Amino acid sequence: MHLDCRNYPKDYTFAQVAANSLGIYVNVADFTVVGERRAFRMLVDAELDWIQLKQLMSSTIQDQHGTYEFLQVEAISAPNVDQGARTAMTSHYLRVTYI
Repeated sequence: MHLDCRNYPKDYTFAQVAANSLGIYVNVADFTVVGERRAFRMLVDAELDWIQLKQLMSSTIQDQHGTYEFLQVEAISAPNVDQGARTAMTSHYLRVTYI
């Protein structure tokens, strides 16, 4: 997947755009700063198969500042980010970072 974000407003959140491109549910997707570098991060549900994970790792993201390539994937526990019925206050996600 190559996600071109150059034509979106500056404060746009890209969860639905990334989900449509990847074919998976994306909870959150946006640009952020990691250390002193600009990055693109996504939170996705932790249940991915090998093909979906491989697609995430080979994806690139582009904006006005440059092109971002896969850096890492982390398993994290974080507060629920959607409005669905949940039995706990937190969920497990994969945080995918592109720099």
